[in-house]
Amino acid sequence: ESYYSYSSLNQYEQEEITENELIQEQKKEKSQILLIQNTLYIEADSVNRSKLSHVDSKKIFYIIAPNVKEIIDNTFTDYIFLRYAFFPKLKDIKRGAFQFCHSIYKIYCPLLETVDDYGLAYCFALSDITLENVQKLGTQCFLYARSLQLMKTGQQLTLGKKIFDYEGFNLFMLNHDKLASIDSNLKVQKQLVYVRLPKAQFELDHEVKISVDSTKPENGKYQIVEKFPSIEEFQQFAPLRSKNDKRFQANQEYVLKLFDEDISEKMLLLRQPEHRKPIRGLILTKAKIVTKNQFESQAQILFAYCPELQIIEENGFLFCSSMRRFIANKLSILKDSAFNSCSSLIEVTVRNVIECKKSCFYRCRSLVEVVFDKLEVITERMLELCTALCKVICPNLKEIQRDALSQCNPNLFIISNNQVVNVNSQFTTKEVKYQEVLVDKFRERNEFTQMVQKQQQLCKSMIGHRNTLCLVKEMS
Repeated sequence: ESYYSYSSLNQYEQEEITENELIQEQKKEKSQILLIQNTLYIEADSVNRSKLSHVDSKKIFYIIAPNVKEIIDNTFTDYIFLRYAFFPKLKDIKRGAFQFCHSIYKIYCPLLETVDDYGLAYCFALSDITLENVQKLGTQCFLYARSLQLMKTGQQLTLGKKIFDYEGFNLFMLNHDKLASIDSNLKVQKQLVYVRLPKAQFELDHEVKISVDSTKPENGKYQIVEKFPSIEEFQQFAPLRSKNDKRFQANQEYVLKLFDEDISEKMLLLRQPEHRKPIRGLILTKAKIVTKNQFESQAQILFAYCPELQIIEENGFLFCSSMRRFIANKLSILKDSAFNSCSSLIEVTVRNVIECKKSCFYRCRSLVEVVFDKLEVITERMLELCTALCKVICPNLKEIQRDALSQCNPNLFIISNNQVVNVNSQFTTKEVKYQEVLVDKFRERNEFTQMVQKQQQLCKSMIGHRNTLCLVKEMS
Protein backbone atom coordinates (compact mmCIF):
# COMPACT_ATOMS: atom_id res chain seq x y z
CA GLU A 1 0.00 0.00 0.00
CA SER A 2 2.82 2.36 0.90
CA TYR A 3 4.65 1.58 -2.35
CA TYR A 4 1.45 2.08 -4.35
CA SER A 5 0.83 5.50 -2.80
CA TYR A 6 4.43 6.56 -3.36
CA SER A 7 4.31 5.37 -6.97
CA SER A 8 1.03 7.22 -7.63
CA LEU A 9 2.40 10.38 -6.10
CA ASN A 10 5.47 10.25 -8.33
CA GLN A 11 3.27 9.72 -11.38
CA TYR A 12 1.08 12.67 -10.38
CA GLU A 13 4.11 14.88 -9.81
CA GLN A 14 5.57 13.78 -13.13
CA GLU A 15 2.34 14.63 -14.95
CA GLU A 16 2.24 18.01 -13.21
CA ILE A 17 5.85 18.73 -14.21
CA THR A 18 5.13 17.67 -17.80
CA GLU A 19 2.05 19.89 -17.91
CA ASN A 20 4.01 22.83 -16.48
CA GLU A 21 6.75 22.30 -19.04
CA LEU A 22 4.12 22.26 -21.79
CA ILE A 23 2.60 25.51 -20.50
CA GLN A 24 6.04 27.12 -20.31
CA GLU A 25 6.82 25.94 -23.84
CA GLN A 26 3.54 27.38 -25.11
CA LYS A 27 4.28 30.69 -23.37
CA LYS A 28 7.73 30.73 -24.96
CA GLU A 29 6.26 30.07 -28.41
CA LYS A 30 3.72 32.86 -27.96
CA SER A 31 6.43 35.26 -26.82
CA GLN A 32 8.23 34.59 -30.12
CA ILE A 33 5.19 35.73 -32.10
CA LEU A 34 4.13 39.36 -31.77
CA LEU A 35 1.40 41.30 -33.55
CA ILE A 36 2.34 44.98 -33.80
CA GLN A 37 -0.57 46.87 -35.38
CA ASN A 38 -0.85 45.15 -38.79
CA THR A 39 2.61 43.53 -38.76
CA LEU A 40 3.24 39.99 -37.49
CA TYR A 41 6.75 39.49 -36.10
CA ILE A 42 7.94 35.86 -35.79
CA GLU A 43 11.20 35.17 -33.96
CA ALA A 44 11.07 31.34 -34.12
CA ASP A 45 12.90 29.33 -36.81
CA SER A 46 9.83 27.31 -37.80
CA VAL A 47 6.15 28.16 -37.93
CA ASN A 48 2.91 26.21 -38.27
CA ARG A 49 -0.79 26.97 -37.98
CA SER A 50 -1.13 25.88 -34.34
CA LYS A 51 1.60 28.29 -33.24
CA LEU A 52 -0.46 31.11 -34.76
CA SER A 53 -3.80 30.03 -33.25
CA HIS A 54 -3.86 33.04 -30.90
CA VAL A 55 -3.29 35.52 -33.75
CA ASP A 56 -6.15 37.18 -35.66
CA SER A 57 -5.22 36.69 -39.33
CA LYS A 58 -7.62 39.48 -40.35
CA LYS A 59 -5.28 42.05 -38.79
CA ILE A 60 -2.13 40.96 -40.62
CA PHE A 61 -0.91 42.95 -43.63
CA TYR A 62 2.81 42.21 -43.22
CA ILE A 63 5.00 39.41 -41.85
CA ILE A 64 8.57 39.88 -40.62
CA ALA A 65 10.24 36.55 -39.82
CA PRO A 66 14.06 36.88 -39.76
CA ASN A 67 14.75 33.33 -38.53
CA VAL A 68 12.07 31.12 -40.10
CA LYS A 69 13.53 28.37 -42.29
CA GLU A 70 10.43 26.24 -42.85
CA ILE A 71 6.73 27.00 -43.21
CA ILE A 72 4.59 23.93 -42.51
CA ASP A 73 1.52 22.85 -44.53
CA ASN A 74 -1.35 25.38 -44.66
CA THR A 75 0.27 27.72 -42.11
CA PHE A 76 -0.88 30.96 -43.74
CA THR A 77 -3.83 29.59 -45.72
CA ASP A 78 -6.60 32.21 -46.05
CA TYR A 79 -4.50 35.13 -44.77
CA ILE A 80 -6.48 37.25 -47.20
CA PHE A 81 -5.17 40.63 -45.94
CA LEU A 82 -1.48 39.71 -46.21
CA ARG A 83 0.52 41.98 -48.59
CA TYR A 84 4.21 41.43 -47.94
CA ALA A 85 6.31 38.76 -46.25
CA PHE A 86 9.99 39.02 -45.24
CA PHE A 87 11.70 35.62 -44.81
CA PRO A 88 15.48 36.09 -45.33
CA LYS A 89 16.34 32.53 -44.14
CA LEU A 90 13.34 30.63 -45.53
CA LYS A 91 14.19 27.41 -47.38
CA ASP A 92 10.96 25.40 -47.56
CA ILE A 93 7.37 26.39 -48.35
CA LYS A 94 5.32 23.27 -47.62
CA ARG A 95 2.06 22.17 -49.23
CA GLY A 96 -0.55 24.92 -49.34
CA ALA A 97 1.46 27.14 -46.96
CA PHE A 98 0.29 30.41 -48.58
CA GLN A 99 -2.78 29.05 -50.33
CA PHE A 100 -5.62 31.58 -50.80
CA CYS A 101 -3.50 34.58 -49.76
CA HIS A 102 -5.37 36.58 -52.40
CA SER A 103 -3.65 39.94 -51.80
CA ILE A 104 -0.01 39.02 -51.20
CA TYR A 105 2.19 41.05 -53.54
CA LYS A 106 5.77 40.22 -52.55
CA ILE A 107 7.65 37.48 -50.68
CA TYR A 108 11.31 38.16 -49.94
CA CYS A 109 13.03 34.78 -49.55
CA PRO A 110 16.51 34.76 -51.21
CA LEU A 111 17.44 31.32 -49.80
CA LEU A 112 14.23 29.54 -50.85
CA GLU A 113 14.86 26.01 -52.17
CA THR A 114 11.48 24.26 -52.29
CA VAL A 115 7.88 25.22 -53.03
CA ASP A 116 5.67 22.18 -52.49
CA ASP A 117 2.38 21.38 -54.23
CA TYR A 118 -0.13 24.27 -54.13
CA GLY A 119 2.30 26.22 -51.92
CA LEU A 120 1.30 29.57 -53.48
CA ALA A 121 -1.95 28.58 -55.17
CA TYR A 122 -4.65 31.26 -55.51
CA CYS A 123 -2.21 34.06 -54.65
CA PHE A 124 -3.86 36.21 -57.32
CA ALA A 125 -1.79 39.36 -56.70
CA LEU A 126 1.65 37.75 -56.23
CA SER A 127 4.09 39.39 -58.63
CA ASP A 128 7.44 39.34 -56.85
CA ILE A 129 9.10 36.32 -55.24
CA THR A 130 12.82 35.48 -55.14
CA LEU A 131 13.39 32.12 -56.82
CA GLU A 132 17.14 32.31 -57.55
CA ASN A 133 18.01 29.30 -55.35
CA VAL A 134 14.86 27.23 -55.86
CA GLN A 135 15.49 23.57 -56.73
CA LYS A 136 11.93 22.23 -56.73
CA LEU A 137 8.56 23.65 -57.77
CA GLY A 138 5.69 21.34 -56.82
CA THR A 139 2.54 20.53 -58.76
CA GLN A 140 0.41 23.62 -59.44
CA CYS A 141 2.36 25.56 -56.83
CA PHE A 142 1.49 28.80 -58.69
CA LEU A 143 -2.09 27.85 -59.57
CA TYR A 144 -3.98 31.08 -60.44
CA ALA A 145 -1.05 33.28 -59.44
CA ARG A 146 -2.16 35.47 -62.33
CA SER A 147 0.14 38.41 -61.59
CA LEU A 148 3.37 36.41 -61.53
CA GLN A 149 4.63 37.46 -64.95
CA LEU A 150 8.40 37.35 -64.38
CA MET A 151 10.31 34.24 -63.31
CA LYS A 152 14.03 33.66 -62.87
CA THR A 153 15.84 30.69 -61.31
CA GLY A 154 19.53 29.80 -61.14
CA GLN A 155 19.74 26.21 -59.83
CA GLN A 156 19.06 22.71 -61.11
CA LEU A 157 15.27 22.66 -61.06
CA THR A 158 12.68 19.91 -60.69
CA LEU A 159 9.23 20.87 -61.96
CA GLY A 160 5.95 19.35 -60.79
CA LYS A 161 2.91 18.97 -63.02
CA LYS A 162 1.01 21.88 -64.54
CA ILE A 163 3.37 24.72 -63.68
CA PHE A 164 3.06 26.67 -66.93
CA ASP A 165 0.44 24.87 -69.01
CA TYR A 166 -2.74 26.66 -68.05
CA GLU A 167 -4.06 29.98 -69.31
CA GLY A 168 -4.54 31.49 -65.85
CA PHE A 169 -0.77 32.06 -65.73
CA ASN A 170 0.32 35.26 -67.52
CA LEU A 171 4.04 34.75 -68.13
CA PHE A 172 5.94 37.62 -69.75
CA MET A 173 9.52 36.53 -68.98
CA LEU A 174 10.94 33.05 -68.37
CA ASN A 175 14.61 32.86 -67.34
CA HIS A 176 15.70 29.42 -66.11
CA ASP A 177 19.47 29.09 -66.09
CA LYS A 178 19.84 25.34 -65.47
CA LEU A 179 16.42 23.90 -66.27
CA ALA A 180 17.03 20.75 -68.34
CA SER A 181 13.51 20.12 -69.66
CA ILE A 182 9.99 21.55 -69.67
CA ASP A 183 7.18 19.01 -69.72
CA SER A 184 4.55 21.75 -69.50
CA ASN A 185 3.00 23.07 -72.68
CA LEU A 186 4.32 26.61 -73.07
CA LYS A 187 2.12 27.19 -76.12
CA VAL A 188 -0.73 28.40 -73.92
CA GLN A 189 1.47 31.29 -72.71
CA LYS A 190 0.45 33.62 -75.54
CA GLN A 191 1.82 36.72 -73.76
CA LEU A 192 5.32 35.29 -73.23
CA VAL A 193 7.90 37.67 -74.75
CA TYR A 194 11.33 37.04 -73.18
CA VAL A 195 12.80 33.53 -72.90
CA ARG A 196 16.16 32.37 -71.61
CA LEU A 197 16.48 28.57 -71.47
CA PRO A 198 20.12 27.60 -72.15
CA LYS A 199 19.53 23.86 -71.61
CA ALA A 200 15.85 23.14 -72.29
CA GLN A 201 14.07 22.62 -75.60
CA PHE A 202 10.72 24.40 -75.91
CA GLU A 203 7.82 24.91 -78.31
CA LEU A 204 5.77 28.03 -78.98
CA ASP A 205 3.34 29.23 -81.64
CA HIS A 206 4.43 32.88 -81.64
CA GLU A 207 7.65 34.87 -81.92
CA VAL A 208 9.71 35.59 -78.77
CA LYS A 209 12.90 37.37 -77.77
CA ILE A 210 15.64 35.03 -76.56
CA SER A 211 19.05 35.48 -74.94
CA VAL A 212 22.29 34.81 -76.82
CA ASP A 213 22.89 31.59 -74.86
CA SER A 214 19.31 30.26 -75.00
CA THR A 215 18.10 27.30 -77.04
CA LYS A 216 15.83 28.35 -79.88
CA PRO A 217 12.08 27.64 -80.13
CA GLU A 218 11.23 24.83 -82.53
CA ASN A 219 8.97 27.08 -84.63
CA GLY A 220 12.03 29.15 -85.60
CA LYS A 221 10.34 32.44 -84.70
CA TYR A 222 12.63 34.46 -82.46
CA GLN A 223 14.79 37.56 -82.06
CA ILE A 224 18.13 37.37 -80.24
CA VAL A 225 18.60 40.01 -77.52
CA GLU A 226 22.25 40.88 -76.88
CA LYS A 227 21.61 42.13 -73.36
CA PHE A 228 18.88 40.10 -71.70
CA PRO A 229 16.88 42.37 -69.34
CA SER A 230 16.51 41.88 -65.60
CA ILE A 231 13.25 41.36 -63.75
CA GLU A 232 13.66 44.75 -62.03
CA GLU A 233 13.44 46.54 -65.40
CA PHE A 234 9.83 45.38 -65.76
CA GLN A 235 8.50 45.99 -62.23
CA GLN A 236 6.84 49.29 -63.17
CA PHE A 237 3.62 50.18 -61.34
CA ALA A 238 3.34 53.89 -62.20
CA PRO A 239 4.18 56.25 -65.09
CA LEU A 240 7.75 57.53 -65.32
CA ARG A 241 8.23 60.84 -63.56
CA SER A 242 9.95 62.53 -66.52
CA LYS A 243 11.53 61.87 -69.91
CA ASN A 244 14.91 61.74 -68.19
CA ASP A 245 13.81 58.92 -65.88
CA LYS A 246 15.94 55.94 -66.95
CA ARG A 247 14.20 53.33 -64.82
CA PHE A 248 12.19 50.59 -66.51
CA GLN A 249 13.53 51.43 -69.98
CA ALA A 250 13.00 47.87 -71.26
CA ASN A 251 9.36 48.06 -70.18
CA GLN A 252 8.54 51.22 -72.14
CA GLU A 253 7.98 49.25 -75.34
CA TYR A 254 5.00 47.63 -73.61
CA VAL A 255 3.48 50.77 -72.08
CA LEU A 256 0.64 51.76 -74.41
CA LYS A 257 0.48 55.55 -74.83
CA LEU A 258 -2.47 57.02 -76.73
CA PHE A 259 -2.83 60.77 -77.25
CA ASP A 260 -6.28 60.94 -78.91
CA GLU A 261 -9.61 61.77 -77.33
CA ASP A 262 -11.26 58.89 -79.20
CA ILE A 263 -9.08 55.76 -78.98
CA SER A 264 -11.53 53.29 -80.58
CA GLU A 265 -9.88 53.08 -84.01
CA LYS A 266 -6.39 52.62 -82.62
CA MET A 267 -7.58 49.92 -80.25
CA LEU A 268 -9.19 48.04 -83.16
CA LEU A 269 -5.90 48.27 -85.04
CA LEU A 270 -3.92 46.99 -82.05
CA ARG A 271 -6.15 43.90 -81.85
CA GLN A 272 -5.00 42.77 -85.31
CA PRO A 273 -2.56 39.82 -85.08
CA GLU A 274 0.27 41.68 -86.81
CA HIS A 275 0.06 44.58 -84.31
CA ARG A 276 -0.82 42.64 -81.18
CA LYS A 277 1.57 42.65 -78.22
CA PRO A 278 1.28 42.65 -74.43
CA ILE A 279 0.22 45.84 -72.64
CA ARG A 280 2.00 46.26 -69.29
CA GLY A 281 1.11 49.89 -68.67
CA LEU A 282 -1.54 52.24 -70.01
CA ILE A 283 -1.36 56.02 -70.51
CA LEU A 284 -4.37 57.76 -72.07
CA THR A 285 -3.61 61.48 -72.09
CA LYS A 286 -6.87 62.81 -73.64
CA ALA A 287 -9.37 59.95 -73.74
CA LYS A 288 -12.65 60.69 -71.96
CA ILE A 289 -14.40 57.36 -72.48
CA VAL A 290 -13.26 53.74 -72.27
CA THR A 291 -15.85 51.87 -74.29
CA LYS A 292 -17.45 48.49 -73.66
CA ASN A 293 -14.92 45.64 -73.31
CA GLN A 294 -12.13 47.91 -74.59
CA PHE A 295 -9.40 46.58 -72.25
CA GLU A 296 -11.10 43.35 -71.20
CA SER A 297 -8.70 40.54 -70.20
CA GLN A 298 -5.56 42.67 -70.59
CA ALA A 299 -4.15 40.63 -67.74
CA GLN A 300 -0.61 42.05 -67.90
CA ILE A 301 -1.48 45.73 -67.35
CA LEU A 302 0.17 46.87 -64.10
CA PHE A 303 -1.00 50.49 -64.03
CA ALA A 304 -3.22 52.96 -65.87
CA TYR A 305 -2.89 56.75 -65.95
CA CYS A 306 -5.88 58.51 -67.55
CA PRO A 307 -5.99 62.19 -66.48
CA GLU A 308 -9.02 63.18 -68.63
CA LEU A 309 -11.04 59.97 -68.37
CA GLN A 310 -14.65 60.45 -67.24
CA ILE A 311 -16.58 57.29 -68.17
CA ILE A 312 -15.78 53.58 -68.16
CA GLU A 313 -18.45 51.55 -69.93
CA GLU A 314 -19.45 47.92 -69.32
CA ASN A 315 -16.55 45.53 -68.74
CA GLY A 316 -14.06 48.26 -69.63
CA PHE A 317 -11.27 46.71 -67.53
CA LEU A 318 -12.84 43.32 -66.82
CA PHE A 319 -10.25 40.67 -65.78
CA CYS A 320 -7.28 43.06 -65.74
CA SER A 321 -6.00 40.80 -63.00
CA SER A 322 -2.49 42.29 -62.58
CA MET A 323 -3.44 45.99 -62.48
CA ARG A 324 -2.45 47.50 -59.12
CA ARG A 325 -2.87 51.23 -59.68
CA PHE A 326 -5.54 53.17 -61.62
CA ILE A 327 -5.23 56.97 -61.67
CA ALA A 328 -8.06 59.00 -63.23
CA ASN A 329 -8.95 62.03 -61.13
CA LYS A 330 -11.83 63.15 -63.38
CA LEU A 331 -13.55 59.76 -63.44
CA SER A 332 -17.29 60.21 -62.77
CA ILE A 333 -19.27 57.24 -64.16
CA LEU A 334 -18.60 53.50 -63.91
CA LYS A 335 -20.89 51.15 -65.82
CA ASP A 336 -21.56 47.46 -65.04
CA SER A 337 -18.46 45.41 -64.16
CA ALA A 338 -16.05 48.23 -65.03
CA PHE A 339 -13.31 46.77 -62.78
CA ASN A 340 -14.80 43.31 -62.28
CA SER A 341 -12.15 40.72 -61.24
CA CYS A 342 -9.26 43.19 -61.07
CA SER A 343 -7.91 41.03 -58.27
CA SER A 344 -4.64 42.98 -57.74
CA LEU A 345 -6.19 46.47 -57.71
CA ILE A 346 -5.18 48.42 -54.59
CA GLU A 347 -5.16 52.10 -55.58
CA VAL A 348 -8.04 53.54 -57.62
CA THR A 349 -9.13 57.19 -57.80
CA VAL A 350 -12.92 57.36 -57.48
CA ARG A 351 -13.34 60.51 -55.38
CA ASN A 352 -15.35 62.29 -58.09
CA VAL A 353 -17.46 59.31 -59.14
CA ILE A 354 -21.19 60.09 -58.95
CA GLU A 355 -22.56 56.87 -60.46
CA CYS A 356 -21.49 53.23 -60.08
CA LYS A 357 -23.48 50.48 -61.73
CA LYS A 358 -23.70 46.91 -60.44
CA SER A 359 -20.64 44.69 -59.94
CA CYS A 360 -18.22 47.57 -60.62
CA PHE A 361 -15.61 46.22 -58.21
CA TYR A 362 -16.81 42.63 -57.98
CA ARG A 363 -13.97 40.33 -56.81
CA CYS A 364 -11.43 43.14 -56.41
CA ARG A 365 -9.86 41.11 -53.61
CA SER A 366 -6.89 43.41 -52.89
CA LEU A 367 -8.84 46.63 -52.26
CA VAL A 368 -8.43 47.87 -48.68
CA GLU A 369 -9.96 51.33 -48.98
CA VAL A 370 -12.14 53.22 -51.46
CA VAL A 371 -13.03 56.91 -51.21
CA PHE A 372 -16.22 58.22 -52.84
CA ASP A 373 -16.63 61.91 -52.03
CA LYS A 374 -19.74 62.33 -54.21
CA LEU A 375 -21.39 58.91 -54.53
CA GLU A 376 -24.83 58.47 -52.94
CA VAL A 377 -25.71 54.86 -53.80
CA ILE A 378 -23.67 51.67 -53.38
CA THR A 379 -25.35 49.55 -56.02
CA GLU A 380 -26.19 45.87 -56.33
CA ARG A 381 -23.12 43.61 -55.95
CA MET A 382 -20.89 46.65 -56.42
CA LEU A 383 -18.29 45.55 -53.84
CA GLU A 384 -19.18 41.88 -53.56
CA LEU A 385 -16.25 39.58 -52.73
CA CYS A 386 -13.91 42.48 -51.99
CA THR A 387 -12.66 40.26 -49.19
CA ALA A 388 -9.84 42.54 -47.95
CA LEU A 389 -11.88 45.74 -47.93
CA CYS A 390 -11.55 47.48 -44.55
CA LYS A 391 -13.20 50.83 -45.12
CA VAL A 392 -15.46 52.68 -47.54
CA ILE A 393 -15.38 56.46 -47.21
CA CYS A 394 -18.63 57.78 -48.62
CA PRO A 395 -19.81 60.93 -46.78
CA ASN A 396 -22.96 61.46 -48.89
CA LEU A 397 -24.18 57.87 -48.84
CA LYS A 398 -27.97 57.45 -48.93
CA GLU A 399 -28.58 53.86 -50.05
CA ILE A 400 -26.93 50.43 -50.07
CA GLN A 401 -28.59 48.05 -52.50
CA ARG A 402 -29.03 44.27 -52.28
CA ASP A 403 -25.82 42.21 -52.00
CA ALA A 404 -23.72 45.35 -52.50
CA LEU A 405 -21.30 44.20 -49.78
CA SER A 406 -21.94 40.47 -49.94
CA GLN A 407 -19.03 38.29 -48.73
CA CYS A 408 -16.96 41.31 -47.76
CA ASN A 409 -14.90 41.67 -44.61
CA PRO A 410 -17.37 41.42 -41.66
CA ASN A 411 -15.38 44.16 -39.88
CA LEU A 412 -15.80 46.59 -42.77
CA PHE A 413 -16.22 50.23 -41.73
CA ILE A 414 -18.38 52.63 -43.71
CA ILE A 415 -17.44 56.22 -42.94
CA SER A 416 -20.40 58.43 -43.73
CA ASN A 417 -22.45 61.34 -42.46
CA ASN A 418 -25.57 59.20 -42.88
CA GLN A 419 -26.22 55.79 -41.35
CA VAL A 420 -27.80 53.29 -43.73
CA VAL A 421 -29.07 49.95 -42.45
CA ASN A 422 -26.75 47.14 -43.53
CA VAL A 423 -25.88 43.99 -41.61
CA ASN A 424 -22.42 43.53 -43.14
CA SER A 425 -20.78 46.73 -41.98
CA GLN A 426 -20.17 49.20 -39.17
CA PHE A 427 -20.97 52.88 -39.57
CA THR A 428 -18.89 55.71 -38.18
CA THR A 429 -18.38 59.40 -38.81
CA LYS A 430 -14.74 59.26 -37.70
CA GLU A 431 -11.73 58.28 -39.77
CA VAL A 432 -10.40 54.74 -39.23
CA LYS A 433 -6.64 54.48 -39.75
CA TYR A 434 -4.41 51.55 -40.64
CA GLN A 435 -0.73 51.11 -41.29
CA GLU A 436 0.48 52.07 -44.74
CA VAL A 437 -0.99 49.76 -47.39
CA LEU A 438 1.64 48.51 -49.82
CA VAL A 439 1.00 49.21 -53.52
CA ASP A 440 4.48 48.79 -55.01
CA LYS A 441 6.90 50.16 -52.41
CA PHE A 442 6.77 51.50 -48.86
CA ARG A 443 6.69 55.30 -48.76
CA GLU A 444 5.75 56.24 -45.19
CA ARG A 445 8.30 53.81 -43.75
CA ASN A 446 11.03 55.01 -46.10
CA GLU A 447 10.30 58.64 -45.20
CA PHE A 448 10.41 57.78 -41.50
CA THR A 449 13.74 55.95 -41.97
CA GLN A 450 15.19 58.95 -43.81
CA MET A 451 14.00 61.28 -41.03
CA VAL A 452 15.68 59.10 -38.37
CA GLN A 453 18.91 58.99 -40.40
CA LYS A 454 18.93 62.80 -40.69
CA GLN A 455 18.44 63.11 -36.93
CA GLN A 456 21.31 60.69 -36.33
CA GLN A 457 23.58 62.70 -38.63
CA LEU A 458 22.58 65.90 -36.85
CA CYS A 459 23.38 64.35 -33.46
CA LYS A 460 26.79 63.18 -34.70
CA SER A 461 27.47 66.63 -36.07
CA MET A 462 26.47 68.25 -32.76
CA ILE A 463 28.72 65.87 -30.81
CA GLY A 464 31.58 66.56 -33.22
CA HIS A 465 31.26 70.29 -32.63
CA ARG A 466 30.65 70.03 -28.88
CA ASN A 467 33.92 71.71 -27.94
CA THR A 468 33.23 74.59 -30.31
CA LEU A 469 29.74 75.04 -28.84
CA CYS A 470 31.14 75.05 -25.29
CA LEU A 471 33.65 77.74 -26.28
CA VAL A 472 30.90 79.85 -27.87
CA LYS A 473 28.80 79.48 -24.72
CA GLU A 474 31.70 80.64 -22.51
CA MET A 475 32.33 83.64 -24.76
CA SER A 476 28.66 84.64 -24.60
